Amino acid sequence: MTKFNVLRFSLVLVVSMVFVCKIQAQDSPVKWGEIPKADLEMKSYPADSNASAVVLYDYAECRVNNDLHQTMKVHRRVKILTTKGFDQATVSLRYTTKRGFERIYDIEGYTCYLDEKGETVVKELNKNDIYKNKLVDDMAEVKFTLPSLSPGCIIEYRYNMDRETVFSMPTWLFQGSEPVLWSEFRIKYPVALAYTCITRGSEPFEVQDRSESTEYVDGSLANYLQNHTVKFITNRWVVRNAPAIREEPYITTTNDYKTMVSTQLNEFAYSDGGSRKLIRTWEEYIEDMLKDKNFCGRIDDTRKMKKIAGQVTAGITAPIDQVKAIHNWVTENIQWDADNEKYSDKDVDDVVEAKKGSSADINFVLLSLLKCLKIEAYPVILSTRAHGKIQDLYPIDYQFNYVLSYVKIGTNSYLVDATSPLKPFGMLPSKVLNVKALVIKEGAPLWVVTTPTKKHSVSYNVQMTISDDGSLSGTIQDTLKDYAAYFTRDNLSSSAVKEVAKGLVDMDNFTTDSISVVNKDSVSLPLVVSLQASSSLYTQVAGDFIYINPQIVERIKTNPFKARTRNYPMDFAYPRETQAVIKLTIPEGYAVKTNVNERELRSVNDFINFNRSVKTDGRTITITTKLAIKPVVIEAQFYPRIKDFYNRVSSIMNDQIVLEKIKAPAPVTTQEVKPIEKTEAAPVTNEAPKTKANTSIQKKGKK
Repeated sequence: MTKFNVLRFSLVLVVSMVFVCKIQAQDSPVKWGEIPKADLEMKSYPADSNASAVVLYDYAECRVNNDLHQTMKVHRRVKILTTKGFDQATVSLRYTTKRGFERIYDIEGYTCYLDEKGETVVKELNKNDIYKNKLVDDMAEVKFTLPSLSPGCIIEYRYNMDRETVFSMPTWLFQGSEPVLWSEFRIKYPVALAYTCITRGSEPFEVQDRSESTEYVDGSLANYLQNHTVKFITNRWVVRNAPAIREEPYITTTNDYKTMVSTQLNEFAYSDGGSRKLIRTWEEYIEDMLKDKNFCGRIDDTRKMKKIAGQVTAGITAPIDQVKAIHNWVTENIQWDADNEKYSDKDVDDVVEAKKGSSADINFVLLSLLKCLKIEAYPVILSTRAHGKIQDLYPIDYQFNYVLSYVKIGTNSYLVDATSPLKPFGMLPSKVLNVKALVIKEGAPLWVVTTPTKKHSVSYNVQMTISDDGSLSGTIQDTLKDYAAYFTRDNLSSSAVKEVAKGLVDMDNFTTDSISVVNKDSVSLPLVVSLQASSSLYTQVAGDFIYINPQIVERIKTNPFKARTRNYPMDFAYPRETQAVIKLTIPEGYAVKTNVNERELRSVNDFINFNRSVKTDGRTITITTKLAIKPVVIEAQFYPRIKDFYNRVSSIMNDQIVLEKIKAPAPVTTQEVKPIEKTEAAPVTNEAPKTKANTSIQKKGKK
């Protein structure tokens, strides 16, 4: 028997696990097609009033089969509560088509509901309604929608999947966008293949056990083990009543917070004796990356690279200025093709010739040019925010999907990315912020965190004149810095200026008369967008009164945090600061009847601050608001206070100014003056007139 051909392969997150036996392994608790009538009669799910569906049962078992492949069986049952829950009935199963690596087959499904008489009706999935679509590269999908959907129905489907690998089993997620009553995952494998597993997430396991059995096997597995009677291990995990994990504002990816199980082949035994460990140390992993021809092998000080480096830095002596010059040359001469890659299959000379490449291609060119200048620089690997968090207990190549450059000059170090000409030197793409990254260099593993060095800064200057008919006209100037400028420049490169301006200012009730953009191509300077705007719809006029909300820009109309609770952090990616100075000139003949008040709010631990100042000078009202978010990550425990903070800010920003028309004084009329009648004067005394008040005082004095 030939030993395993161990090549580079995608590994799943791994860590040693201690299995606690709670319940012995048993058959699946749910049988196909046997739906309790109580489930069909269910109208709502009180534990989650926002649920549009409830996953009643989600089950998968994955095992090593006789072909030394994996066979996975999946069975899912979902209760549809509302029309929004119909999304659960459209199923997309993605798989890899390269060399037949994965295959999906034996798909079955049906929809079950109660008719008007309370009788059970079953509508089966038609085989002709199952479609196969080719996606990008070697990916494809099987897609189908269960029939006859209506609120209250139950859908059920199952399928099988074969995978030509034993190195890793699919990661199983116990949570999704809707609550899950029962989710179960089992893996079964011969003892000769030792797997390690990791569990992640906050939901407790109802069942977490390990059992052994002996089975008769045939085919490649029997040949490999040189035995037909084989001992198998079965691991089983169950989670009950798992809450939904839904998309929320300021989140990396929901998969970072779902309870899950991942498995990885740790060791295998050879048929002729001995074994092979597959999990390496970080030192071993780094050594492999240093030797990999598609990684560090692409960092090359070729003759062409030396020529470019010399020309770009001619006359520049300071190393940091040389690095900046090289960074600028790469960003301006090589276009990013929008692919996030860790490895490259191209020589740097070819990338420069093509003037286009992936993130890995481009950053390897940058590192090659720095190598020509003998500047200390190394590649850095990481996982982008949308790709998910990594674990650093064991080296798993699959977790990393992006390359940066780590530059060391004296005691200072810099993380550099050269994929966009719209970012100044030292500013990283937002997709890689606040993640852990590994520097690939000789010696002990060096981990760094991609902490943002810039803010998202926006400053508005608004000057509007209000006419007596309530219409407004004036200017809106928006000054954007750092990440705000970068995102806007990026939008300007692909969209019309007018469309970008609409995104900067709430223009629903305004007409834009002219737009100008300053410093569009000067990435080291603030970007300034100016608009001449007018509106006849923004204010409300009622008789002698004009009502206006002064927060013409950056108004928080509703709280972005709507969920009742949140179990994962609020990740803002970078510090944020927004300021608006709004000057309103009221029409002649009007006065301010009701003005907005000055306000100041500070959230818990001073995380987020808001203040509003108000100044009136003649017919001009100046309102200045400022909102600042200091930390990039706020833990979930502070969610109720942050949500309350935004509720209060939203309420403040809904305040209105009321203007009232000044009424002209009544005209003075001439009247006949009558002679004053003479009356007898009252006698003068030193006593105060006796009133009720005086009387009570006197009585009180007597006491």
